[in-house]
Amino acid sequence: MTFKKFIDGLDSVVKWTAIAMFSIMTVAIVLQVIFRYILHASLSWSEELARYLFVWSVLLGSAMCVKRRSHVGVEVFTMYLPKNLQRYSIFLADILGLIFYGILIIYGFNVVKITMNQFSASLGIKMGYPYLSIPVAGIVMFLNGLYNMLEDLKQFKENDGVVRA
Repeated sequence: MTFKKFIDGLDSVVKWTAIAMFSIMTVAIVLQVIFRYILHASLSWSEELARYLFVWSVLLGSAMCVKRRSHVGVEVFTMYLPKNLQRYSIFLADILGLIFYGILIIYGFNVVKITMNQFSASLGIKMGYPYLSIPVAGIVMFLNGLYNMLEDLKQFKENDGVVRA
């Protein structure tokens, strides 16, 4: 299996997982509104579940944005650089991104380890599970960033040094 097929498969799994989590979050919020305002009985767990699912879906969505290069960036600086420096600035951004994703992974797992002995108030789940979203998203971001960097290198070689538009 090629790295591209792996990344595309991973992207599909992440996308559908984020959609499922966001959908479950929406149902939990709707149920809370119905129970609170129509049945006059609040659900004790819905707000906490919605919060954790929101965090997971945002971080997974952010990881998908890395692959699509759809995060907000300041490209005006790169546009005014000479063509040969544009190439290096793209690679520098790729490398700095990978370093950042590595930090998310390392420190994310540290936080998970620390919080695995704590329990949430309403759901009673280990707090490490909500915090697990940080290193999981970091891993997906790292893999997507690595894929983008390899694609940048490949495009540079194929286009004989011409930077992508």
